[in-house]
Amino acid sequence: MEKPRVIVIGIDGGTWNLIKPWAEKGELPTFRFLLENGAWGELESTIPPVTGPAWVSFSTGKNPGKHGVFDFVKLEDNSLKLVTSKDIEELTVYDILSRRGFRNVIIGLPLSYPPKDGFKGIMISDFLYPRVEIYSDFDGEGIENIISGYRILPDFTKEENLIERLIEISKNKLNVARKLFDLLDWNFYFLHFLETDFVCHRFWKDIKNRTEVGKKAKEVFQIVDDFLNWLLDRIDEKSILFIMSDHGFADHQYVIRLNRIFMKNNFLKVRIVDFSEMDESLYRHVLENLLNKKEKKVKIPKLLFKLASNPMIKPISKRIFRAIFKDAKISYSKKIDFTNSKVFIPTTESMGVYINETDEQKKRELAKEIKMILSKLEYRGQKVFKRILTKNEVYSGPLLDFAPDIVLIPNGFIIDPSLDGKIFETFEPGGYHDPYGIFLAYGKDIKRGCVVDRPKIYDLAPTILHIFGLPIPNDIDGRVLMEIFEECSEFARREPTYTSYYDYNKILEERKLREKVKELKLKKRI
Repeated sequence: MEKPRVIVIGIDGGTWNLIKPWAEKGELPTFRFLLENGAWGELESTIPPVTGPAWVSFSTGKNPGKHGVFDFVKLEDNSLKLVTSKDIEELTVYDILSRRGFRNVIIGLPLSYPPKDGFKGIMISDFLYPRVEIYSDFDGEGIENIISGYRILPDFTKEENLIERLIEISKNKLNVARKLFDLLDWNFYFLHFLETDFVCHRFWKDIKNRTEVGKKAKEVFQIVDDFLNWLLDRIDEKSILFIMSDHGFADHQYVIRLNRIFMKNNFLKVRIVDFSEMDESLYRHVLENLLNKKEKKVKIPKLLFKLASNPMIKPISKRIFRAIFKDAKISYSKKIDFTNSKVFIPTTESMGVYINETDEQKKRELAKEIKMILSKLEYRGQKVFKRILTKNEVYSGPLLDFAPDIVLIPNGFIIDPSLDGKIFETFEPGGYHDPYGIFLAYGKDIKRGCVVDRPKIYDLAPTILHIFGLPIPNDIDGRVLMEIFEECSEFARREPTYTSYYDYNKILEERKLREKVKELKLKKRI
């Protein structure tokens, strides 16, 4: 069989709620063509449906209990630290392809950079890495010049012309993506669109209400559509195109600050820390590393901050602070005392409650109490949570201990981990992540107009390995989407095969040995 080529276009936050109506109206003509001539469906994301764990589950085919990424951050030494590609405990699809001699182009895949040892191809860093960087083992000069001017995000702290600046960054990225597509000899190609998620977070109400700002935000999706049209002109008979998202997007009306409830019940303790002890966060990372903007801190006595934070005088102190310090950031802040707290939720994205109790019996009793409190929560006649689950009901694998003990499925509520503010409030942006994103496959051997019944994000990795004729790790959680292939195709006739994770590590070691022998022969040492 001739070596296939697989292209995956990752549309972060992509949702059929927007894309399908636009396609049907002819505003996204390439999507319309692909829906009519490919296989498509709603792609079920991870729990929680969040960028970090979802993209890692796509690339490994495994749930967070196996790959170890449950959030953008992890708890370490009483503080939150950002996760990196080094925290992924499993092989990704591009790791496996590399071990079998296939070459990859990976552009901006979250939590991919830096690549593992043995990666073959080219990789451009993602928005979770501190800077724009490139790894390449392709021969020839000028690779660095290809990404000249490549940027990940605009300065979102400035509202003026924000969408225009976002569009400019998208177009610049696509210039790079086109060059790498055309110039390099690759087998697997991945491109990540972060901009689609950004406009949904920032302009969801405008998009839904079709305001002038919303129409401008739609242009980001039209740029994606134009790029897909460019791709179709270059797809040959041996190529298969996948379009997918890490999660969907949907209306969310309210905010709930769960940690305020835990504080009131004396489950959560707070520390006052200076700037050097503050937790790492996605916002700080993007602001300081990608945008190179350092927040100025006003130094004040710690006692003054404690006094101003006292709930009894806070309404007055807040007005005084604003009058004196304007919009300046204070050098002190509150953070969760993770060591001495019994119950807490670390971030919005975790959508889970951690219980800090070593005695198993007490932990079970406390979990039961917390679930009871959470199950009774309502606001304006609407229940806060659709479901409240234990981690064993959601995850499996050797890294289960790092998962939140209680996993929450919100009912149109954003879970805010803030230690201040009202327990309930209206969520002004109006939209947030939904568990169901987009899936679309297109190619000569893909069925036309086929609706796939609830494919899962875990299914992409085994399906891609099957296309390449490679054995699939036998502990993978996804399945090969056999129903998308034409019945007469080689992919439909061939049964998926499975192997041990360790077999792929053995392949890497053997290849390293062969390369070392070759090197020594060239140096005439053996």
